[in-house]
Amino acid sequence: MSTENTARTPASLLGSWTRSPDKAEIFARDTWYLEASEQLAERTEDAAAEGARTAVLLIKPDGVCAGAAPAAVDWLLEAGYTIHDAAALELGRNDIRALWLHQWNIASAERRGLADVIRSLSPSLVLVLGRDRTDGDIPTSVELTSAKGPTDPTKRVPGELRHALPTDSYLLNFVHTPDEPADVLRELGIYFDTARRAQAFERILSRHDSAATARTLAAELTNKHRKPTINVENSRIALIARSHRGETTEDTARRLLASPAELDPLTAWHVLVAGAGSLPMRTPHGDVTLANPGAAAWRTGTAEPLHTRTLDRRLVHRRSRAETFVSTMAEPRRDDQGRLVVPVGAQVSRAHPVHGDHLGAQSGRVDLLQLMETCRQGAIASAHVNYGAPLGHAFIVRRFSGTFDGDAPRHSGRPLEITIDIASERERAAPGRDGTVTGLDVDFTVFGPERARLATFSGSYTWLSQADYQALRSAAREFSGFAGDPVALAPCTPITAKEILREVAANAVISPGGLQLVVDPSHPVHFDHSLDHVPGMLQLEGARQSALLTVPAGERDHWHMTSIDADFRGFGELESEVELDTSSQDAPTGATLGARVLLRQRGRMISDVLVGLRRPDIGETGPGSR
Repeated sequence: MSTENTARTPASLLGSWTRSPDKAEIFARDTWYLEASEQLAERTEDAAAEGARTAVLLIKPDGVCAGAAPAAVDWLLEAGYTIHDAAALELGRNDIRALWLHQWNIASAERRGLADVIRSLSPSLVLVLGRDRTDGDIPTSVELTSAKGPTDPTKRVPGELRHALPTDSYLLNFVHTPDEPADVLRELGIYFDTARRAQAFERILSRHDSAATARTLAAELTNKHRKPTINVENSRIALIARSHRGETTEDTARRLLASPAELDPLTAWHVLVAGAGSLPMRTPHGDVTLANPGAAAWRTGTAEPLHTRTLDRRLVHRRSRAETFVSTMAEPRRDDQGRLVVPVGAQVSRAHPVHGDHLGAQSGRVDLLQLMETCRQGAIASAHVNYGAPLGHAFIVRRFSGTFDGDAPRHSGRPLEITIDIASERERAAPGRDGTVTGLDVDFTVFGPERARLATFSGSYTWLSQADYQALRSAAREFSGFAGDPVALAPCTPITAKEILREVAANAVISPGGLQLVVDPSHPVHFDHSLDHVPGMLQLEGARQSALLTVPAGERDHWHMTSIDADFRGFGELESEVELDTSSQDAPTGATLGARVLLRQRGRMISDVLVGLRRPDIGETGPGSR
């Protein structure tokens, strides 16, 4: 007998069947889930294990009409799944709305109309599957959902089910799977009435083999309902005969969608194919009511809160555990603009040796550069996890900016737990690299407790192999007049700490008068690990301190940094002085003073930084103010 969970109530089974607390709360009151889970629990004491072992594949009518059903059955069997039950079902209008109840809140009216056309074309084929598991394996439904492949055809790869099927459409993706065991039970509650569901459970528990039945049903449905090959242009041409004067294809498709019952099967097919290729699929705003946690949440083994784990330091390119700010990473999702959004969790320390060492207005407040470093770490980790950047690759930051929503937040008596949504604004690929992503433009939104927005950041970065990085560095050094391996210059004498509102002398990183950057490779934070160049975060700290010097000494402790915008132009070399050229500048939005800091080396600019300062008791006086 399994030791996973022998609890027999639907509510307690949810602890074994979902990694989403929101889903558990909603499903505990969901009729379809309750009916099916009660029925399974009545038949076995191992309900938790049986639910985890079970999956469902729905071959939708678009898959049936495109002739994909036999290939889908073959793929399942070759992948090692057992088909315990198979049924051809006519899904009604309310059935499909029940299936996607928690996702269709962002579906466009056109998408809902096209879905009604899809269901009218043929029956669907429901396959109830099983796969033997060992302790620690992720549930079969989670595994199958991952192996099925994404809805976005550009992201499908060989080996995935959708890649093996004849479709390159977002909407017409042929198959559907429930994401987690809780969803499997809920969907069985939708597909089958009580008697038919009891038969399905008996077949699951007896390990019945319905492969032959599945093959027969797939062939019969294909022979009866097969439609022309999916070709958007051919379907657009076919709709011309149904168009009114002055109508576009989209106008014709929308008009015909208004009366789907009046369409003959072939016209309905052409409306579906043409509409799926041109009509909007989602509303221009919002997110799904209930997002699924994905496979990553199951591979951790527990449903831990966002801020309880420490990320592998290798993913954030940090040696010291104390300098690893990002605690965990959640499963990515798509936002209403279609961007990949990766949530990461972090804890902001109040007593960090650099970011917690402040006097004056910044004392006791969250440091913008600490949040910036956290965003940098999250972006690098996301590139490794979500874009396949190999460990060991070098990362180069091109641009980085950030701003608080007003004054820097004050620290409370507890460590500040934050969540950062990292949104990929643009994915970039190196020429001649078969489309592999090697760089990103990203936006960061930083949230505090109760999702209160604290700050926003944006940046641009690329990654490359160590061999390519070394070639780039050698060329850059030669162009700038440096030869051989980098040898660090002795650091210049720093300004006194109190002049730039610090207590610890080692945290003063500019020379008296703010003329040079103090580059000390022995500094445990700025050089957490060995580097062959002047780190970007050190340059930003130098820019902040130089900007503070533009404020008269008697007023300086009333000001703190609330925004920074950096453009990194080249590498700062270790064996040459880094000069700082600071001038007052129009204040950026949200700040009351601005300073521009140019960092140069041998006359060559390595970074251009705009710093925004704000006096908490003055607040914002508008862009361009002094």
